[in-house]
Amino acid sequence: MTSESTCPCGSPKYSECCQPCLDGQAHAKSPEALMRSRYSAYIELRPQYLYDSRHSSTRNKRTVQELEENCKAISFQSLTILEAPLPEEDEKEAFVEFRAVFKKNEEWGYTQEKSRFFKEDGQWFFVDSQFNDPQLKPEDPCWCPEGQSFGQCHGRDK
Repeated sequence: MTSESTCPCGSPKYSECCQPCLDGQAHAKSPEALMRSRYSAYIELRPQYLYDSRHSSTRNKRTVQELEENCKAISFQSLTILEAPLPEEDEKEAFVEFRAVFKKNEEWGYTQEKSRFFKEDGQWFFVDSQFNDPQLKPEDPCWCPEGQSFGQCHGRDK
């Protein structure tokens, strides 16, 4: 990926978005920026970044090797930020809600999560996520790139 490319997280320019974080040149300036860089790390197969960007209280939940296996098993396709309020300067905890579409074993899927972040010594870290299972109606757009309604696509068997 070149620095002039579109960022894997969907932002226009990789060099001005996730690349500085992934290359260790900068820390994410906000919880949303950290979440976007972690998403990009999954796409770019950077398990060490995923490990290092976890808060120390939860860092040992997965090894770097487990994170690498997870990166290889899932092919993320798109990211949508649903809610990411910018925390006040003195706040030490923040949340980002997002939806990520992926392909695993040739099957489309998505995850919708509300991730929690802690700020420690001026740096944001990922702590954990609460998984949400939104109830999609048949007329809602499907999350896959087919362009159909949920009821005509992945929701037809529900």
